[in-house]
Amino acid sequence: MEDRYGKIAAVLISVLTVLLAACAQGCDTGEKIKEQSYQTQKEKKSTVCPEVSGEIGEKEQKLLQKEAETAWEDYREIYREKPDSSLKEMVEKMGKRGYIIIDENNQTNLQNPEKLRAFCGNLKDGSAGKVRFYRVLEENGIRQTDLSFDGRKLMVTNVVLSREKEEAFISYMERYEAEAWNVTEKGYLIYKKYRPAGYDGENTVDAVRVEPLPDQLRELCGRYVPQTGYYNGGLFFENWDEGHYDRLDFRSLFEEFYRMQYGNYPDDDAYPGGIPAQEFESVIQSRLSVPAEILRGRKEYQADKNCYLREELLYRRYNITNIPIPEVTAYREHPDGTLTLTVEAVWKERMTDCAFVHEVTVRKQGESCFQYIGNKIIRSEENMLPTYMEEAE
Repeated sequence: MEDRYGKIAAVLISVLTVLLAACAQGCDTGEKIKEQSYQTQKEKKSTVCPEVSGEIGEKEQKLLQKEAETAWEDYREIYREKPDSSLKEMVEKMGKRGYIIIDENNQTNLQNPEKLRAFCGNLKDGSAGKVRFYRVLEENGIRQTDLSFDGRKLMVTNVVLSREKEEAFISYMERYEAEAWNVTEKGYLIYKKYRPAGYDGENTVDAVRVEPLPDQLRELCGRYVPQTGYYNGGLFFENWDEGHYDRLDFRSLFEEFYRMQYGNYPDDDAYPGGIPAQEFESVIQSRLSVPAEILRGRKEYQADKNCYLREELLYRRYNITNIPIPEVTAYREHPDGTLTLTVEAVWKERMTDCAFVHEVTVRKQGESCFQYIGNKIIRSEENMLPTYMEEAE
């Protein structure tokens, strides 16, 4: 009897051992399947074919994409270490890792500029050369640019990675021949995409500041000379001073000064019945010392309602393109506490780093407050003024 039960027990133990082994193998297989599935998804995501423009072979596409993703991983690692890093900090930290890099709007200094500077020398003397550099994009992305020059043709290859949460994906990849390029005395490399005859769309022009600009000049520009001043109210494209406000459009300036004061423009549907006089005058006088009687002497003032009609061309702040970017290149402090900034308008669409020069004078009022007290366009036969500025002459 005991032998019989012993045999049954042995069989049960054997069966149980087989079942446990199968289970373990199944569980391990399940984990492997999950891991393989995850790995497949990662590989699939990283090999998604981007939107491609120009002649780039499939093998080269994969190589370019892999190289761009490597740069993106470095960028993401820096971001994770300090998510509140400024744009300048991000660019400089990427530079310490060896990247030739700048932001897309040239508001930081190019890191490791030596190779790009040498390439500009190639373009000047007609010798072959190539270089790669990167741009940090405003919309959480990075762009890898390869420039190749054979002594006659300049070829441009861009790979753009945009960020989506913690992942990155290729937005597009393009290669084109530059129609024209310019290495300026001030240190810009500007190049324009070739367009066939009959093309009537916007030109694609890129500009990178190779030579550094002192941080103090950048700070002064950011504080006092916003780009919007080139199309809002005549602030930087009219000659005016505190005795002559007749060429300024106060309604348009209300929009701009409101943004400077509160951090955003007023809603499009705000003030349907007009802007209350007290609010309008308070916003304007925060940046100009213009008397209320001058403001109320304009036709937009509605005496019966004690309000001002709002700017009718609000679409301008959304649709204005192809305008210069201000760059402060010098400044003068005066004994009366005022400050005059020399501003050169960088206009890449016109292939120049100095389309015209103007002087902006401000009166500082404490640490953060100031008023504009004048703008002067420096006359020159070489001035290239936007159409709306030429019409104002």
